Amino acid sequence: MNIENRKKLLNYLLEMKKDNKINDELDKKKKESLDNFNRNDWLWHEFIVSISTWGNAKRAQKLLKNETLYNNIKYDNIKKLSYDEIKDIIKKTIKTN
Repeated sequence: MNIENRKKLLNYLLEMKKDNKINDELDKKKKESLDNFNRNDWLWHEFIVSISTWGNAKRAQKLLKNETLYNNIKYDNIKKLSYDEIKDIIKKTIKTN
């Protein structure tokens, strides 16, 4: 990339930064990330998000938006179950989704 193109790109990016929509969207994403990190079950939640995206990211979105499905595998709801029970519930819930 030559100097002139770099200048154009830099000016373009600076103009975009002036647009509060971009800053607002970035702030919103930062807040969502912090909110997730402040959850008591954040590690479990991230694990569920991770395995639910295997092969299809839309599956994770559906799972997280469907309160009934997500409650099936919420940490507080399964923490007292056996390993095999947890494994079965996770498999069934993610496949249902």
